[in-house]
Parts: sequence; C-alpha cells; structure tokens
Amino acid sequence: MKNLEKSALSAKQRKALDLLMNTDLKHSEIAEELKISKNTLSNWLNSEKTPAFTEEYERLLKIADETRKRVYRTKAQKALDKLVELVDSHDKKVVLAACKEILDRAGDKPDINLKGSVTVAQKIEDLI
Repeated sequence: MKNLEKSALSAKQRKALDLLMNTDLKHSEIAEELKISKNTLSNWLNSEKTPAFTEEYERLLKIADETRKRVYRTKAQKALDKLVELVDSHDKKVVLAACKEILDRAGDKPDINLKGSVTVAQKIEDLI
C-alpha cells in the first residue's frame, strides 16, 4: 500500500490492524479495546466501503504468510540436514530410524521384500 493510501486509515483502523496481526485477541476483544462495535470491525474487514483498510489487511496477511513459509522452508531444510546426519550415527537403531524416515519422505514405504531398488537408491542419493 502506498503511503498516501495509508493515511486514509484512521488511528483506530491502524491500531486494529496492529492488534489483528500481532495478538491473539478475538474480534470482540479488539473492538472492546478500540471502543468500537464488533460490527464496525467486521465492516472494516469485509466492506467495500473501506477498501484502504481491507487492502492493507490483505497485504499484511500476505506478508505474514510469506514469512511463515520462508521460516518453514528454512526449518524443514535444517530438519532434513539433521536427519541425513543421523544416517552416520554409531547407534544402529538411530541409523535404521533415519533411513526409514528418509525412505518414507522420498515416497517409498519399503516392505519386507525390498532388496534396494535403483529407484529407492536414487531417491536416497537425491536427499543426501
């Protein structure tokens, strides 16, 4: 949202956005804190009459979602790296559990008859 458009928001609307994005307060609690009705907050969130508020809220939600995804990807990669490290453990049970988890994540559910197919071996190499 451009700075000019942001000035279209009242102080209460800016505070509402802050509370919506940075607290776990319910809409009724936010309305009470701002001394507005719950309907007013609902109208700000859903009404075509307040496009500046709605657009800013959607922009903030998008940023929060992108941040969550970026953090998740980073943590997921660290978790996978740790799992691959465990394959080299001195504890055979840990190695077995790590190998099983890697195979599961690669999409293979080895059964008793599996003798190390090329597909499974390639998927493990791709992960490692």
